[in-house]
Amino acid sequence: MMERIAEASPRPKARITGVVYLLYFLTAVSAEVFVGRGWLFAYDAVNLIAYAFYIAVTLLFYYMFKPVKRSLSLLAAFFSLVGCANGVLSLFNLAPYKISSLVFFGPYCLLIGYLIFRSTFLPRILGVPCRGLRPIAQSRHSSNSPLPSIEFA
Repeated sequence: MMERIAEASPRPKARITGVVYLLYFLTAVSAEVFVGRGWLFAYDAVNLIAYAFYIAVTLLFYYMFKPVKRSLSLLAAFFSLVGCANGVLSLFNLAPYKISSLVFFGPYCLLIGYLIFRSTFLPRILGVPCRGLRPIAQSRHSSNSPLPSIEFA
């Protein structure tokens, strides 16, 4: 008799992640649109709440994509958490280096796109933007480009 290993459906995790992501988006947009940089204390407070939501989204994404490929999910979470830490430190002018958080969120988004593409519980079309970069990254670039060629596994 064959035993099936019952694995919990990722659907509840995905819904919770979607709700928290929506809360992050609404909080970040409200910081820019409704609060604005004129009220510095309120602006920093709302941005701090937005970063807290994004840290929660990062951890939820890690647990959601851990069954797909644990090492890539952990690497993506690392990039996102370092980007969030850099952003929070920059809010209070405590960042030791003036590095844009986009340096960390770019690889994070590429890794999440790849994990979405490889997952079986999300539509593959959601991960296509990452996979669409494969031919561009592997093509021969002109000598004017400062970027090295990138190899995808």
